[in-house]
Amino acid sequence: MSQEGLAERAGLSVRGISDLERGARTFPRLETVRLLADALQLSDDDRALFLVAARPELETGAPAVAPRTRPDRRLTVPSLPIPPTRLIGRDDEISRIVERFRSGETRLVTLTGQGGIEKSRLGLAIARGFSRELNGRVAFLELAPIRDPALVAATIAAGLEVPIDTAETIPQAIGRAIGNEPMLLVIDNWEHVLDAATLVSILLAQCEGLWILATSRERLRLRGEWEVRLEPLPLPENGVLDVAELTQIPAVELFVRRANEATDGFALTEQNAPIVGEICRRLDGLPLAIELAAARTRLLTPEALLDRLEGRLRVLTEGPRDLPERLQTMYSAIAWSVDLLEPGERRLFAQLSVFEGGFTIPAARGVLAQGPAAFPPEAVEDGIVSLVEKSLVRTLDIGGAEPRFLFYETIREFAREHLGQTGDAAALADAHARYVLALAEESEAGLMGPDPMPTFERLDADIGNLRAALQYLRDRGDTQSALRIASALAWFWTEPRYLVEGQRWLGTLLAESAACELPRELRVRALVAAGDLAIWQGALDDAAVLHSEALDLLRDSGNDGQMATVLRSLANVALERHEFARADELLMESRAMARTAGNDWEVAASANLLGLSRTMQGSPDWAIERHQEAVEIWRELGDKGHVFDALAGLGWAELLADRIAESAQTYRDALDLTIETGDVLQIEWCLRAAAAVAASRGAGLERATRLFSASEAIREETEIDLRIGIGEIIDRLTESVRAELGPMRFARGWQAGQRLTRDQAIAEARLVFELAASSQQPAVSESTTNC
Repeated sequence: MSQEGLAERAGLSVRGISDLERGARTFPRLETVRLLADALQLSDDDRALFLVAARPELETGAPAVAPRTRPDRRLTVPSLPIPPTRLIGRDDEISRIVERFRSGETRLVTLTGQGGIEKSRLGLAIARGFSRELNGRVAFLELAPIRDPALVAATIAAGLEVPIDTAETIPQAIGRAIGNEPMLLVIDNWEHVLDAATLVSILLAQCEGLWILATSRERLRLRGEWEVRLEPLPLPENGVLDVAELTQIPAVELFVRRANEATDGFALTEQNAPIVGEICRRLDGLPLAIELAAARTRLLTPEALLDRLEGRLRVLTEGPRDLPERLQTMYSAIAWSVDLLEPGERRLFAQLSVFEGGFTIPAARGVLAQGPAAFPPEAVEDGIVSLVEKSLVRTLDIGGAEPRFLFYETIREFAREHLGQTGDAAALADAHARYVLALAEESEAGLMGPDPMPTFERLDADIGNLRAALQYLRDRGDTQSALRIASALAWFWTEPRYLVEGQRWLGTLLAESAACELPRELRVRALVAAGDLAIWQGALDDAAVLHSEALDLLRDSGNDGQMATVLRSLANVALERHEFARADELLMESRAMARTAGNDWEVAASANLLGLSRTMQGSPDWAIERHQEAVEIWRELGDKGHVFDALAGLGWAELLADRIAESAQTYRDALDLTIETGDVLQIEWCLRAAAAVAASRGAGLERATRLFSASEAIREETEIDLRIGIGEIIDRLTESVRAELGPMRFARGWQAGQRLTRDQAIAEARLVFELAASSQQPAVSESTTNC
């Protein structure tokens, strides 16, 4: 380009351009440099380099080349950008940060979080909020255009148009220009130039009135830094469908506002509200993802948009052109962070995506050590910590001993794509499946042990990984390994939430392995587990077929322990069918075989079912002995969960034998166990038992009604099905109470029971047991009748 052409484009004189080229002017004005950079249409990085080349004193730490003092020392504070849209759902964060600055507790706040979570917009909102209070001494400066940490000081100086004096470094010049008057400096996007972060400490040391608000995908790691990690916007809970409620939830509000901008007239309705809520949940509440998705409503209905979110990174594109390029698609926002990782971190990031629904450090060590990279344990832990600090992985607090870590699904999708490109995916999936198989089989003893809850909670947290491994093994044709996992989880599947799923896995895998040569013990275990789950769901014919097939496989095997288990399972089916003679025969045989095998747990289980059978036949006195036998054995084994089962059966038998005080004492012991374990099924049973005790005494009918109602509320919530015989007895008791009270009083009591909190219901049940155990009549006039 000629001097004349450059001069015309830059709005400068030809003589001025000539002087610069000949070196006649060594120190061009900063504004002149900017005009030339604009005229040359330099990229962001080239522009920063051009700035330093034209003004060498702007290189960090370098003294000015020649004496030159500008007489005007006033600081030039650039105008704050005006945000094009309103910030939504960040009032709490703004209040916390403002209060922190004003209190004097810190002068450095760093906003951290993944890309697209609105760090920059929040920083700008805080800057604008302080502008009047600080008499306009508020600046918002961006570091995103530069890549070299050495240019940070120059960029800040240029943004503030800091005058430079002889022999002073740029930090000194910036500090001199700012002085000690109050000022807020918001410096955006530090994550890629963190090596220059000590500049912040230097400025804070020089300027006693200075506050700095930094934004970064990881903290600056400076003394006195207060980190505020931005979380996604609050999401609607599952089941919240009310339009008025949903519009108050920030994630939904953001979607609706941006959709309305894309499609004039878009509104939340009863029809689309649950779909919009699910879209926001699927996008993890990430503001950028929500905004990009909402823009798609120009072409797609919410229903169609939700369907397309399976490949969300391909949908979340075409952001506004006036956003930085890295924020115009969700893919670019994530790539910006991933590109900053070291090669080892990048590979770890990709390999961790093999986990579904999160992971612990021991789990990551176990899987990645077997993977193609063979990560050493310390590298895995250090790498996860680094990814958390860089806002690519988040910590999930579920109250366990081991912290869990989780990807946002949009980031995990990016990591999975990267994993596929590395060629490590198949080997990682194999390692993951082996880990899950070991986890399931190691957990089996814990699920059947004296304190199963910690094991259950661990598996519950890992349900995504269990499902992923089962599906992978099934798809690969390794039915045997998949069946080992599903069978080992037999007790886990009995949780009401997983009954149908467990039955489906076991049924599908048994069918697909019918022609395979499976170990006999494995097939028997799978058949028994599937049959037991069928009983829980009331599918008695299916259960009988499955258990009978297991029994046929075991005949003449000499495995008395497994035979005892199968016989007891068949007895369960007979009990549900009211085939009491058949049930008793099977249970007596099971009990004898369990004794021969030395399996005390199975002895107790058969004894407990024998007691239940006799209770249902109207022989509660004989039943009491069998339940007491089960209580004693399970107490010796330390199995609290099954001690409760035996106490529940014992208390019921005592109640039907008209030994009400003993029944109440038994149930009080059971309630104490329930409070300790927190098992909701046990709580429901205790409330029902308390209602029955109150009804049997005749003077606590309204209390009985409330407790029947409270237990029914739990049963409906958890979809618990009572045994056929027990359910019929409960129904008869409830109807007798209704008849005694009359429809109006019964209805009032039932409504009051529905309003009881769980703690209130438990307290009322305890009162019933205590009064009955001491042979006192509950008061007829009850203070809680109308609660």
